[in-house]
Amino acid sequence: MYTMLYFIGETWVKLLIEVFRTAWLWLPPVLCIAFYNLLYEWLQMRWRFIFFDRTILEIKLPEEITRSPKAMEFVLGALHITTSGQTYDKWHDGQVRGWQSLELVSYGGDIHFYITVRDKFAKHVESAIYAHYPEVEISEVDDYTAKLPYEMPGSDWSLWGCLWKMKKEEPKDAGRSINTYVDLGLDKESKEEFKVDPMIPLLEHLGQIGPNEQIWIQIVLRAVKSGDWIKPVEEFVKTLTFRDQEPEPGVFINFARQTMTKSESAFVEGIERKMFSQCFETGIRAIYFSKVGHFNKLHVLPFLGIWKPVSGEGQGIDFAISTTYDQPWEDPTGMRSKNLRDKFWREYRWRGWHYDPFKRRPAIMSTEELATLYHFPGSVAKTPGLQRIRSKKSEPPMNLPT
Repeated sequence: MYTMLYFIGETWVKLLIEVFRTAWLWLPPVLCIAFYNLLYEWLQMRWRFIFFDRTILEIKLPEEITRSPKAMEFVLGALHITTSGQTYDKWHDGQVRGWQSLELVSYGGDIHFYITVRDKFAKHVESAIYAHYPEVEISEVDDYTAKLPYEMPGSDWSLWGCLWKMKKEEPKDAGRSINTYVDLGLDKESKEEFKVDPMIPLLEHLGQIGPNEQIWIQIVLRAVKSGDWIKPVEEFVKTLTFRDQEPEPGVFINFARQTMTKSESAFVEGIERKMFSQCFETGIRAIYFSKVGHFNKLHVLPFLGIWKPVSGEGQGIDFAISTTYDQPWEDPTGMRSKNLRDKFWREYRWRGWHYDPFKRRPAIMSTEELATLYHFPGSVAKTPGLQRIRSKKSEPPMNLPT
């Protein structure tokens, strides 16, 4: 026994000596690769936090918007920018694929719509908005997150934050995340009073908070560049429609597909629409601020089910995590909760989700799904805090008959 152990130990020692004797062959390439990886990571970090410029567009709504959320799909198409620049920019400057965000903010019940984009794409996105919503007013504004002194010494503001996730997170489930405005019939022409807009409960909630409170909601987007996510979805569709089954000899019609129920057919149709749509890697978060002594738990609880209007059987958006712990022994000193609140604050300010140090798992969502969650509502939304401007009077067409 001891002889065997001694033999094994002696063999390992000889092997290590031989490895170190040949270090002049393998060590320089290993150090070079490690150095370059560290350098590339530093270049990416520098670009994301120093050279990544952003413009914040505020959109003010008119009294009447007659467009369906389909118009917002075209606006989101303008945000679907997959490139990160030339190869030189990627390897020399550390450029990565850019990201954008859709933001909905309430200052004491006063609701504002924002879209955050890179500087060089701001005019492109602004043109897309005006093309489909000509009555709105768009202006470039300063970053509102820099105006709230949450981290300033002596600040009297407190923070509560949360994240949401998809109910199903398997690759095949990327094919169907929520019930969209098409499922809810908002794509059809109808009178405003008969529309059921899924954004209205959210807007009502934002409009009810007091003057010492703020709510920030953020949907972070990065365009999906690769279609790899489609492969498991296609296999899932084949299973649902029985296309993976070999037909019997002499049979050319898939009778199983013909016997699908109406709801099953609608479900498959929604998946197939998404497969041919522009999609984004998406993250959704919210922060509730209140001045010390003004925290209202009733303004936090609705976040648990705020996305129920777009949720259905086995699909939808679920509450994921928040900055509070359920049990007192999970955070007896309160430090874990404080660190989590500070992290939420930094993540929101940097619009981080897809890259370190704020990297989280994204959900794949199409423009149709995102337009359901974030669009400019019509007059059916009567929330008092939803400020609207008077519609601009347009000039008469030049070719009117005299």
